[in-house]
Amino acid sequence: MVIIRSILVNFRFIYSYYMKLYLNCSDRWFKVFILNTGLAIVFLILLAGPCNAQSSTSSQPEFPTAETIKKSELHYNLIPGNNNTWGYDIFMGDKLVIHQSVIPGMAGNNGFKNKASAQKVAEAVMHKMRNGEVPPSISKEELKRMNVL
Repeated sequence: MVIIRSILVNFRFIYSYYMKLYLNCSDRWFKVFILNTGLAIVFLILLAGPCNAQSSTSSQPEFPTAETIKKSELHYNLIPGNNNTWGYDIFMGDKLVIHQSVIPGMAGNNGFKNKASAQKVAEAVMHKMRNGEVPPSISKEELKRMNVL
């Protein structure tokens, strides 16, 4: 409702401004320019109005809080990836919270070379989640320490 009111106020202001210009002008071509410009501005205001009316919530789901994770049961499943590689899914109860089909923090679309590497990283991520690191991250150095790279 507020958006519609602001559009109408803007429309009324612009309309009155351009009508004053139009009525006080004697040049025909300038009058045509004024009318076309005014119509274009009104059209843009009406077009931009629905953009402001969209909800402010993002379409991307939020990651659970550390308190929610500590109260929930975490488990993982190993999943096949591209080119005979492996990834993992981490669940909080029945809800999927992380789908990792590629090696985190690495360029490219390949997953882990074997199940054991994917398992090590999935367990490390779950450990970080249980300890309050939300959302969890794995660095290249940590991957090297786990002999994953």
